Amino acid sequence: MFCFRALKSGQAIEENCVQAFLASVANRLYISESSDGNSTLISTSAILTLGYVAFMLHSVPKTTESVLTILQVAQSSGELEWPLFIMINTIRQRSAWSLN
Repeated sequence: MFCFRALKSGQAIEENCVQAFLASVANRLYISESSDGNSTLISTSAILTLGYVAFMLHSVPKTTESVLTILQVAQSSGELEWPLFIMINTIRQRSAWSLN
C-alpha cells in the first residue's frame, strides 16, 4: 500500500516515476521467465504488482495502458505457466473495464 502512495506522491516531483517503476517490474518479469529456481514466485509477484498498480493508479496517465501492454507481451512470450496466464487474462479484463 505504501508503494502506491509513494508512486502517487512521486508524480508531483518526477512525472515519469510510475513509468520507471513499471519498467523495472516488467524487466524483472521478463528476466524471471528465462531463469530457473524461483521464477514462478517472481512472476506471480510481478504480475500481481502490475495488476495492483493498474487498479490503484488508474488516474495516472498511461498507467493502465502500460500495464496492459506489459502483460500482453508477457503472455505472448509463451513461457508463463497456465495459472499465470489465467491471472493475466483476469487483470487484463478488469483493467479494460476501467478504460471504458
